[in-house]
Amino acid sequence: MEPTAGLIETRSIWNGAGQALDLADGNDLRIQAGSRFGNTFEWGRTPVEATLTLLAYDHVSITGGTLLVATSGLGTGIVAPTDEGKVLGQMI
Repeated sequence: MEPTAGLIETRSIWNGAGQALDLADGNDLRIQAGSRFGNTFEWGRTPVEATLTLLAYDHVSITGGTLLVATSGLGTGIVAPTDEGKVLGQMI
């Protein structure tokens, strides 16, 4: 088990093409904490490292417009102002 904590600041700045789609610049400040669990084993002759991360996070400040954020290689997600101040969970 490995504890983890962090602070992430995301700033979205849209060019003319994005603005033509009604996307507006925005900022998001997120704090998070959790744990990462993992183990390394061999599958045949191949080493495999399996990990699981569990996080609790809060978007403490969302300002401006549309914020698209990466979701750990699973594509992008939209952070809405209604997420501000709510503690959410994430499993990776």
